[in-house]
Amino acid sequence: MITLITGGVKSGKSTLALNLARARWKEWQFLATAEAFDEEMRERIAVHKAERGSEIPTIEEPLEIGRGAAPRTLLDCLTMWINNCIYYGKTDWEEYLKGYFDKAGGEGIIVTNETGLGTIPADPEVRRYHRFLGAANMAAALRADQVVMMVSGIPWVIKGPELEPSL
Repeated sequence: MITLITGGVKSGKSTLALNLARARWKEWQFLATAEAFDEEMRERIAVHKAERGSEIPTIEEPLEIGRGAAPRTLLDCLTMWINNCIYYGKTDWEEYLKGYFDKAGGEGIIVTNETGLGTIPADPEVRRYHRFLGAANMAAALRADQVVMMVSGIPWVIKGPELEPSL
């Protein structure tokens, strides 16, 4: 089963994704898309690494997510990945996303931020980012078997089977 977890910033998406991966799979890998562009990102990455522990194999791939994917891969996150695609001038993100789904073989967890719940940004680059991320989120949600929206730390299943009771 492919699960897409979406929601606002700091809504508990990554924590739920880690708990799901640990509950579903004995062995799995983590596919990280974030790059440490500044000190704040270095700190956030360090916190995420500590949360998942050193026993989880981690692949760091900011662009070609299909290359790093395999069955039982937790991809965190599409939000930073789309940022990287724009930053590096990659407009063929659909092919990269298709590569992830092809390699995942029907078994994966994807984290992303929900976009478009607020005002339309005044900045054209930010609007472009929102368009790309919104399109990537929709494409992922269509392919996913389960879509979960995190709201203030509470998971809300909007597509597919309910979550395991222990989560």
